[in-house]
Amino acid sequence: MITVIARDYSFEVPETIPAGRVKFVLRNEGFEAHSAQLYRLNDEINIDRFRAAMDDGIASEREVATVLGGPANVDRGKTGPPVEVLLEPGDYVVVCWLLGAGGTAHAFRNMVQTFRVTSSADRQPTSPPTDGTFELSEYEIVVPEDFDGTGRYRVVNRGGEWHELVILKLGRKQSADDALAHITGTRLQYPPPYTSRGGVSGLEVGGEAVLEMDLQPGKYLLYCAVPDVHEVYHARRGMWKVVSIN
Repeated sequence: MITVIARDYSFEVPETIPAGRVKFVLRNEGFEAHSAQLYRLNDEINIDRFRAAMDDGIASEREVATVLGGPANVDRGKTGPPVEVLLEPGDYVVVCWLLGAGGTAHAFRNMVQTFRVTSSADRQPTSPPTDGTFELSEYEIVVPEDFDGTGRYRVVNRGGEWHELVILKLGRKQSADDALAHITGTRLQYPPPYTSRGGVSGLEVGGEAVLEMDLQPGKYLLYCAVPDVHEVYHARRGMWKVVSIN
C-alpha cells in the first residue's frame, strides 16, 4: 500500500512505484482538505507540458494525460479509505484540484507532484472479488443494490467524459444544496458544511478503481465535480445523489 501525504500545498509520494494493482491511501497533514488525482502522462509529455495543459483547461489535459482515479477528498488530520488502481509503467503526476479559501484550486498553488511507475515481475493484474459496482455516466451515479456503506466496491466510468465519485457526510442541519454550493465555489463556507469521507478521483472513459468503504450511519452526498469541456462542474448538471446509511 502506498501512502500519499498531503500538506498545504504539496505532496509526499515515493519517487518510484512498481507497476500492477496498487492501493493508495491519502493522509492529510495540512490545514485544508485535500485530494489526490492521479494522471499518467502520455509518452513524450513532460511536467512542463502538463502544467501548460492545466492552465488551458480540461480539454487540453485530455490531450496529454489519462486520469486513473486516486483517493478523493480527505479532511485535515485524517487518512482516507484505500483506493486500488491498475498502474502501467510510465511517468505519473498527482494533483489536488480542491478549492482553497480564496476560491483558487490547490493545483495552482503548486500542489502537483511527479512519480514514476516501473516494470514489475510481481504485478497482480486481477483484484479480489467486490461487493458491488458504482456506475458513473452523464450525469448520473448508479448505486449498487443493497449498498450498506461497508465493503469493497468497483467504481466504473461508463460515460463519455471523465468522472469521479466523492463522498461527503452531511450533518443533521446541513443540506445537499449547502454542500454543492461550497464544492462548486458558488457559496464558499468555512468550515465547510460537511465532512469528507474519501472516494475515487477522476477516472478515464472506461476506467475503473476499487474503493474500500466503512461508512458510519448518517446521510451522505455522492457527487462528481469534474468539469465538462465548458468548465461546468458535473455536479451542477445533476451528477449527485444523497444516500442514507442506517
